[in-house]
Amino acid sequence: MAEAVQIKTTVKKVREQTAEICFPRRTLARIDALAKRTSLSRNFLINQAVEHSLEDLEDIYLAEQVLEEIKTRKQKNIPASELYKELGLEN
Repeated sequence: MAEAVQIKTTVKKVREQTAEICFPRRTLARIDALAKRTSLSRNFLINQAVEHSLEDLEDIYLAEQVLEEIKTRKQKNIPASELYKELGLEN
């Protein structure tokens, strides 16, 4: 069973917002064990984990969205040679 955890996320180092996240007990136990061994807070570790993985998640999900748009012809596919020419990179 997942356990709800209140965490604070810093927004532009000026204000904080709270989000409720449910973790499987095993995951939360791992976070708590790392917090204890490193003397870092649970909140800090969760924020670090989110920050480090968010860019990868954005890349994955946004790339999948663009691929679907290309497949359904909602987005134009530009040949590499045309793109190089437009960017002034042709040989």
